[in-house]
Amino acid sequence: IMLKIQNVFSILIASSFGFLALLVYIISFHRVRNSADFSSILRISRLGNVVLTQNSSRHWDLIRDRCHLHENNMVSCLPNVLFIGASKSGTTSLVYTLSQLRNVYFIKRRIHQKDKHKEVHRFDRNTFGWAIRSIELADELASAPLFPLADLQQFNPAVIHYTPHYLYAPTVPFEMRRFYPHPEQLKFIVMLRDPVERAISSYWFQNSHIFKGVNKGSKADFLASAKLEILLRKKYEDCMDAGLAKLNSSGSSNYLSHYVSLLSRHSSSKQTNITQPPCLHFPTNIIQDSNWDPLNRNHLERLTYGCFGGHLRSKQLGSRHIDKGVYVDQLLRWFSNFHPSQFIFLSLHQFSNDPIDTLGRLSQFLNLTFSTKEIKLERKLGKPNNLSDLQENKLSDPELSFLRNFYKSYNRLVDAIYCKVPL
Repeated sequence: IMLKIQNVFSILIASSFGFLALLVYIISFHRVRNSADFSSILRISRLGNVVLTQNSSRHWDLIRDRCHLHENNMVSCLPNVLFIGASKSGTTSLVYTLSQLRNVYFIKRRIHQKDKHKEVHRFDRNTFGWAIRSIELADELASAPLFPLADLQQFNPAVIHYTPHYLYAPTVPFEMRRFYPHPEQLKFIVMLRDPVERAISSYWFQNSHIFKGVNKGSKADFLASAKLEILLRKKYEDCMDAGLAKLNSSGSSNYLSHYVSLLSRHSSSKQTNITQPPCLHFPTNIIQDSNWDPLNRNHLERLTYGCFGGHLRSKQLGSRHIDKGVYVDQLLRWFSNFHPSQFIFLSLHQFSNDPIDTLGRLSQFLNLTFSTKEIKLERKLGKPNNLSDLQENKLSDPELSFLRNFYKSYNRLVDAIYCKVPL
């Protein structure tokens, strides 16, 4: 009897330790903050319980797979739109404008109870690689707003997950494809800016009182960090070129040109000269192709992860002001996972000069309607670091030319990929 009692106690103790270890694991690597979060995750045990229509068409099946039915005929849905960047390119202003439109909703971040920040930062946090997908999906759904089932049936609203760092973060496109059901159905908003202007804005923002407590930074520090980043970029590209050489039998020595050339084979335009490529054209309708893989995604992922090395999930990636402007490298990672027709490309220049036209194009892409009467245009742009206005911190013409020359070859490839949006 005593032996049985000891065995029972041993099992209870082992179970307690196992439960405690699981609890610590969940809290450490997931955004589970309190008992309400646990109950939300337990309550949302599965997707696909929304009965939308008696017609079992593929369209409704896809919606049903990402939505959950709540009481009083209210639903919450995983996002169908990802606003992925680029940072410091006017994305905050566009989010402010989109939030005023009917049938547009945003996933919440919910890092604390009163958190109202719209940047979710789910996929680019350094613990995501250890996270359990089912828990993350449940948390994403619990972070989604509720809206009437009738609206889902009639309008299929845009549920937007917004984080502008995603465009640059190297792991995100690969992990996002594996995360959401039916990734070929997602739509992506990309808003770009002249890379030199973006880098300068990013530097002064990162060195503002918002992050540093007081305004810091100098022109000399910016130029020194820029030169260091250019060296790191060269090291990264050498690593990528070497990795490609082991796989590629065509003899291409430049991984960027090689991947753009591969992408062009799926375009309707004819590309004969990679140094002066034409604009690539892809079908305007979203391709329902879950097998899309023009760039050998698995190899590109291994190559990218290996060449980023210890910086892969580093928080310091947010401070790579120069490298974030090498858009072609980032777009190729995204296009290896998602078809180009799933993306709309906007620019700060366009949005600033003609916001109504930009909103019109975006609404058409998202299958929304809007009236100019329902929106209040406001540029959420500013200079949080007033040191950038000092004459001593303004870059000279030779210094600006140095940066523009660095970006020139990259911009030419970007122009080829997305048909030249004026930056």
